[in-house]
Amino acid sequence: MRKIVLKKINKTSGFTLVELLGVIIIISAIIALVFPNIVDFIKDKNNDIYSFNERLVFSAADDFLQKNKDDFEKKDGNSYCISIRDLVDEGYLKGPIILSDESEDDTDLKSVQADYNDGYSYTIKDNKDCDEYIYVDSYKAPELNGADPKLYRKMVPIVYDEDNEEWDIADRQNKWYDYTKQEWANAAILEDGVSDEVGKSLDLETEVKAMFVWIPRFSYTIGNTYGFRAASATVPNIAQPGGIDIKFVSSNVKEFGTATYTGNTPSGWRTHPSFTFGGKELSGFWIGKFDTTGSLPEPTILPGNEIMFGIISELFNSSKTFGDYIGNADSHVAKNSDWGAMAYLSQSKYGKYGNSMYTYKNKEIYINMDSDFISGASNGATQEQKNDPQCPYDDIADRGSGTGSCGGGASTTGNIYGVYDVSGAGWDAVMGVLSGTDGLPRSGETENNNSGFSGMLADGSMYVGEDMPDPKYYDLYIAPTDPSKNFLEACGGICYGHAMSETLSPTNQNVGWYQDYYTFLTPKSPWLRRGGYQDGLAQTGIFQFSIIEGGEDTLTTHIVITDIAD
Repeated sequence: MRKIVLKKINKTSGFTLVELLGVIIIISAIIALVFPNIVDFIKDKNNDIYSFNERLVFSAADDFLQKNKDDFEKKDGNSYCISIRDLVDEGYLKGPIILSDESEDDTDLKSVQADYNDGYSYTIKDNKDCDEYIYVDSYKAPELNGADPKLYRKMVPIVYDEDNEEWDIADRQNKWYDYTKQEWANAAILEDGVSDEVGKSLDLETEVKAMFVWIPRFSYTIGNTYGFRAASATVPNIAQPGGIDIKFVSSNVKEFGTATYTGNTPSGWRTHPSFTFGGKELSGFWIGKFDTTGSLPEPTILPGNEIMFGIISELFNSSKTFGDYIGNADSHVAKNSDWGAMAYLSQSKYGKYGNSMYTYKNKEIYINMDSDFISGASNGATQEQKNDPQCPYDDIADRGSGTGSCGGGASTTGNIYGVYDVSGAGWDAVMGVLSGTDGLPRSGETENNNSGFSGMLADGSMYVGEDMPDPKYYDLYIAPTDPSKNFLEACGGICYGHAMSETLSPTNQNVGWYQDYYTFLTPKSPWLRRGGYQDGLAQTGIFQFSIIEGGEDTLTTHIVITDIAD
């Protein structure tokens, strides 16, 4: 039998190089997998601590305000600054207070800004950036029935001094507007550090960021004989509409009538839809006095400046800067319904239609045909080729019976107190868009020609870009099943208040009041634009609208400021 001998093999202690490398690789892999999670875990815990500390600070500020309520009036628009140092010194908090990984102690660096609007909301600010504001009651006009202008922080009332040809800061507690005389309320947003002393004359170029005009909340109704097509031997086929009946109402009034009536007695009152913003009923809103000027992303709204252009998403994003600057209000590109409210007020006894300085065709708003796209310019006429002179907005001298002033005639009031650049100038983008088959706003025509917002394209594919803003910021229209009923189906019926179906010529459904041109949204061109172009005479006018694919960078806009919606 064969003998099997087992030999003992001696192995030296330690690892071979190959084994050592293997161990290192395994450990590295474990570290790569585990260490980021540990770091993220620590960051998350720190963020939780900072968030908890912030909530403690807010709770302390709330306790402070409640215990000192006699010193802090609960009035919409008021803002108060409470330093964290005061909260610590008075025993509401125990320091140190650390609110971020960039600071060892924020006690002496930060304050709580408490903004009141149907309750307090709180934000942490650097001490130097905290903005305290005490709202002062303003003049109330009897005819507005509670729809008087609301002045936000860094916004002052202004009146025009004709003798010195300048805008002065008005005394808000005395009469500074009169809608019965077509003198709409005007306000200016001041640059930082500019005095708001009553009576001060303003240098628009250096002291003012933007100018706005107040559109008070109203209900309206339109007579069945309005919008007729009138003609004369010298001016054939000019649609000369009648006036829209308007009554101003407070924010607790909302009427749902037919918005039309027959006979001679106005009835069927309907509150204009633009005064409902998200979940809030507005007493009115501010709209830019001129097309947006300046440059992206920091616009201005001033006369005699080059108009700013961009695509829809760029304009919307830049519009938010005004609300951010003010702090206790919201700003956005005008919705199509906002444009409609401005147009309806202009076509009432409170607007240019009611201004006795103008007759017949001159009641239509004059065109801005300035080839350099200068805000507030006017050719001194309506749908006529007249490039010279291009009057500035403050040319308010009477040019003769029935024609009114060259500059003032280009505003919604026929004087210097109205809104300019609503006829001609540049195409005004409005937030009005056609829905896709998914029921959501479309983006544009193609991957390379769209609004910049995510949404359906003409071929049914989806473009992924910036998130579409909240629905309170746009009017969404329905694609018609019957092309002949574009304006009757767009809103699931009449588009009340949008200056669309209600302001069509009764004899030509493709032409609006004053013979302004209309065309409706399509999947290829799903966005609305208003007012017409500076050289497109046949298409200009406040009741004009047409369509765009979405990616045009030749759009301007009027910006709206409102309360912050719920």
